[in-house]
Amino acid sequence: MKKIFVRQNCLGIIYLLCLALQVSAQKVVIQGREGWRKLTWADYSGKVDASSSFGAMTEYQFSYRVSEMEKLSDSIYFKNIEVILNFDHQKSWVKKDMMTDALLEHEQGHFNIGLMCVRELLTTIKSAKFIKAQYSARLKQIFQVVSNKYRQMHTQYDAETNHSINRTAQEKWNTFFKENIPEGFGE
Repeated sequence: MKKIFVRQNCLGIIYLLCLALQVSAQKVVIQGREGWRKLTWADYSGKVDASSSFGAMTEYQFSYRVSEMEKLSDSIYFKNIEVILNFDHQKSWVKKDMMTDALLEHEQGHFNIGLMCVRELLTTIKSAKFIKAQYSARLKQIFQVVSNKYRQMHTQYDAETNHSINRTAQEKWNTFFKENIPEGFGE
């Protein structure tokens, strides 16, 4: 099971994201260190929700950084933007008696979905045109559409795999992730 917490409430961040992209980057942060790698149970240091029927919870947030932007005519362009996927080890937890390789592989899938969301967000913003008078609404629309798509994917992932119990479905999803995550990520 996965909850997505998106920092939409900061108007400054929304303002900065409203520009079209020319240069962009994605960054992944796990345990305060930049770089993509597979998760381990040592990454899960949050307080366990004993009332939860789930064996583990993977939490992450997105954040954004713009270092350069440009206004031309009635359009706004990003010269440089970075979207960061940050694994939240303090909110991610696992029940000790549920620590299996199969469950960890399933939780990695949730984080992979987060990476796919970040990549699509960057691609979508890059290809969008932002008009000064409507940039905020347009950005909000893009963000909501992309975020909702991946929230639904998390729900579908858990439903189809029965939270890692259905191994056949889990293997299908693992193949999907291998096909949609750039080579070298999670190795």
